[in-house]
Amino acid sequence: PSRATAQAATRAFRARRARARRAVSTGLPALADAHIVLITVDALRADHLGLYGYDRGTSPELDAFAEQAVVFEHAYAAAPHSSYSLSSLMTSEYLHETVELGLPLPTDTLPSILGQAGYRTAGFYTLGIFHTDGERLALYRDEAYGLDLHDHASMNAEQRTDRVLEEVDRIVAAGEPPSFLWVHYFDVHEPYEETRLGSGEMDRYDGEIQNADRAFGRLVRELERRLEHPIVFAVTADHGEEFREHGGVYHGSSVYEEQERVPLLIRAPGITPARVQQPVELVDLAPTLLGLVDLPAPASMRGDDLRPLLAGQEFDPGPAFAAVSHLRMVVDWPYKLVANLRFGLYELYDLEHDPHERVNLASRDETRRDALAAEIYGWLDSLESPEQDPRQHALELGRLGDRRAVPVLLELLADGAAETSDRQEAARILARLADPASAPGLLLAMQDADPMVAAEATVALGRQYDARAHDALVPLVSAEDPELRTRAAVSLGRLRDPRAVPALLDALYVSHDSYEREEAVRWLGRLGDPRAVEPLIALLPEFRIRYLTVVALGMLGDRRAYDPLTQMLDWETHSNVRDNVGRALGQLGDPRAIPLLIPLAASEAESKYVPEALVRLGAIESGAIGGADAHRSPGPRGFGHCEEGPVRQDWDYLNRTHCQSRGPEARVRLRVPPALRGVETLLLLRLRRADDDHRVELELRLGDTRTTLEVDGRWVSHRLRLPPGPTGRAGVWLELSAREQDARLDLDHALLLPVAASDGAAHD
Repeated sequence: PSRATAQAATRAFRARRARARRAVSTGLPALADAHIVLITVDALRADHLGLYGYDRGTSPELDAFAEQAVVFEHAYAAAPHSSYSLSSLMTSEYLHETVELGLPLPTDTLPSILGQAGYRTAGFYTLGIFHTDGERLALYRDEAYGLDLHDHASMNAEQRTDRVLEEVDRIVAAGEPPSFLWVHYFDVHEPYEETRLGSGEMDRYDGEIQNADRAFGRLVRELERRLEHPIVFAVTADHGEEFREHGGVYHGSSVYEEQERVPLLIRAPGITPARVQQPVELVDLAPTLLGLVDLPAPASMRGDDLRPLLAGQEFDPGPAFAAVSHLRMVVDWPYKLVANLRFGLYELYDLEHDPHERVNLASRDETRRDALAAEIYGWLDSLESPEQDPRQHALELGRLGDRRAVPVLLELLADGAAETSDRQEAARILARLADPASAPGLLLAMQDADPMVAAEATVALGRQYDARAHDALVPLVSAEDPELRTRAAVSLGRLRDPRAVPALLDALYVSHDSYEREEAVRWLGRLGDPRAVEPLIALLPEFRIRYLTVVALGMLGDRRAYDPLTQMLDWETHSNVRDNVGRALGQLGDPRAIPLLIPLAASEAESKYVPEALVRLGAIESGAIGGADAHRSPGPRGFGHCEEGPVRQDWDYLNRTHCQSRGPEARVRLRVPPALRGVETLLLLRLRRADDDHRVELELRLGDTRTTLEVDGRWVSHRLRLPPGPTGRAGVWLELSAREQDARLDLDHALLLPVAASDGAAHD
């Protein structure tokens, strides 16, 4: 949208919110001095609960509770990080954004307002919720949101329930004053340990939901038995959890439904059970709970009081917003826009017809796309002061990764009379935004009379891979200021100059900027300098940077990393890190890794790199596994074209080689080594639809096995457990047949692994 459109959206946004706050509703539920019990479950995605349609029996207690509650069908966390999400819930503020803007943290919280009103407040949660950006939210970490009692012990759901009930007994013994209890169950957060439903990662996740659900049911029953006064219950989660639906795992990396949509249930005496379709936000919860006990919300709380919806009244709280990193999200049911404002990239989804966000409508419905983008701009602008200097406004926009700021930032950068600190920050923000339109202005600023402004402009131009910054960057990697030295080294690294390496190595130890430090790790891997191997190995114990370190070691391809990487498989619990360890071992090219990677590929369904690593290490040719890799031309029967794709980025690993079918049917000859003949095997089949993004059903035939699969335009690895085959055959034909005559298929590989390697956990 144009700046004028965005400004109009800002005005409309503020006017709409003002009208909502002025709206006078009657008959809203209010229970003065009722107890409030807020129950949150870490990493609990809504669509894995029976009350939201899941059919695996994960949540019988929550399902029964929902029958007596108001259930919000589309509730969204402010950010898919515990620290930001829960702090935003407690303050009713979009903290992921306001922290980036440098605005002061709100001091009024749900517990503090209740405490001022005479409530006894207690919270039971692990400090692990502040693992992400705890320092930026230190006010809430250190002051425990203003709670009177805060218990941070690490314990499972049953133990935490016991601890809460001990406090309930003290409340009763004190004459049952009005009380606020916050209970945060951490069991569903990775690493998932419960194997009742299977040992696959999603199986264990669902098993942990059952554990938390059981404790939840006991807590609710005991609270209702022990307390005589009315109780207002609210149940939700801080974020969801991803299992590769959009290529990622866990949370904190995207704003798709699996990470952002959370359950939200509210139950209180006098409130009629119902299902609410309007999108709502967790920032709405604090003002709603305050209203339910007849207390006004402070002016700092941005959320809407949802009591009109609880009372069955007509009420539109407006769109729901969320953010993580450089991504923003808005849901105006049934449409959802995922926006990368830094690069002007948009994804538009119709959640009613496409709940899994597979079909991007952004190029087909530009009017709706731009309208929702304007809503995001309006939301962001509403977080700032209505009247402020345009340059300060641009700095704030830039901190949020919004390229609308670029023209004004360039103007500020060129103004020699402006504050030097503002000019330097403008250059640093332009470096992060990396807008090609800023290159001419940065080139001029490299000649600025102020040497620090010139230095920052040089770094910013280098971030655009612009070789005109090269000569000026070389001396900057020896600058006295360690942060400037780090930023310059990253820019010089992007220009592939090995003279950046010493400063990049130095950055691992001296830089306080987490983004620049991560960039240093990335470029140490990409530059391929063997001097980086030992320092990177030394970083492996550091969790926050471990994933990037593993990737960098793989790119270096130095076998000194072999032992440290293989040892990680004994202690690393995060599946995405383990998967990248497999990728790195494949890049090292040491075939000793094959027997270590076979059980990893077989038992960890979430791994996407490990099967490819086995292929590259020659596991098929050596007979360690069976199958075929689609990389030769002419290809397997029915495949008319095989190719090795271009290496667009040197960190690309998957989908480098594949074969495309001539028509809807294809056959692949799979090797069956002696060790796999006559035993159960696991087929890993990586393929996609080549001609279209829409799903098509395939029939798969392998020996006596017949089954169907669905594929679309995404590369996906399908897993199928196969019965014992003939004992005397060295090969078997895999046949694929699409149900649409014009469909074409792309095949990457089809691997056969021993089921024994999966410890019995493999499933379709």
